Amino acid sequence: METSPIGSMKHSALADQIRCRTPTWDYPGDEIKLDVSFNGMDYYGNYPMSMVDALSTYRLSPLCGPITGGTALNIYGTGMNSSVP
Repeated sequence: METSPIGSMKHSALADQIRCRTPTWDYPGDEIKLDVSFNGMDYYGNYPMSMVDALSTYRLSPLCGPITGGTALNIYGTGMNSSVP
């Protein structure tokens, strides 16, 4: 189970995403249906869920920048999809 979810959420806002780990899926891009339970007994949903490739990061560039920030960062890897926040 993932202990620190990917992404962030404002404490004053309602969550609009559920992210979870699944077994390896042979067909990235498939849309499946997801049921959610908060107590292990009552299930809600039939929510559409898109399966995506696992994220792998190969390289970051540049490796450093000024302490004041503002450096553009290039991330090289696989499984990244700009339509998935």
